[in-house]
Amino acid sequence: MTLNKPTSQMFPWVDKTVNPIRGRCPHQCSYCYVKDSRAKHLYQDEPHLVESALGAIRGKGKTVFIGSMIDMWADDIHGGFISKVLARCQQFPNNTYVFLTKNPGRYNNFFFELPPDTMLGITLETNEYENDFSEAPDPAARAWAFAGLPLPPYKLTKFVSIEPIMNFTYPPLGHIPPSLDDLIKDIKPTFVSIGADSKDNKLPEPPAQKVSKLIERLSEFTEVRIKPNMKRLMVEKKEGGGKR
Repeated sequence: MTLNKPTSQMFPWVDKTVNPIRGRCPHQCSYCYVKDSRAKHLYQDEPHLVESALGAIRGKGKTVFIGSMIDMWADDIHGGFISKVLARCQQFPNNTYVFLTKNPGRYNNFFFELPPDTMLGITLETNEYENDFSEAPDPAARAWAFAGLPLPPYKLTKFVSIEPIMNFTYPPLGHIPPSLDDLIKDIKPTFVSIGADSKDNKLPEPPAQKVSKLIERLSEFTEVRIKPNMKRLMVEKKEGGGKR
């Protein structure tokens, strides 16, 4: 069995993806690309571990994204499944393993099972509490849980994915939730990746001026990686739909 080549532009710096945990993602995000993918039939049942797929985790010198099609850290995922995946990663310690979640508090339960070269990420689409697009924990709770992770005695990269970016607020100082950039600053990420909706999911998206302001603020304390699909959001539109 071979590793899967990435089929999306989620993270162009990833070499390979592998999904040993499959089934219906508990978060049920309306914009999830899996529902339109050719592999969607593998992600409709209860979450389960495909033991044979663990063999795809192997080799060395690769950046491997584990769980690109389901949030394997969601509360409804059996902890034994996660432990088996991490144990397999430990057998091939010369790869860099990438994990991404909307439930970073679960990382704490497996912190000492992580492979020695790990990139841990969270998704923050916005800083607003209420939305009808996902059943995941609210963004502020995600950020605070991620910021509180202990420092490990090995190599760990923390990153934030703002994708798909949705409209966000700049509340007054001391307001709950804080601004999106303040939430991220407390995390102290190595980098932030920003991407837009690649489908027509009718999401509430921020205007160009607000996007530019966010990028400027983030750039003051971390590296910002802007994905190509952000181009359409970064061009300010004239009244009536034209472009400047």
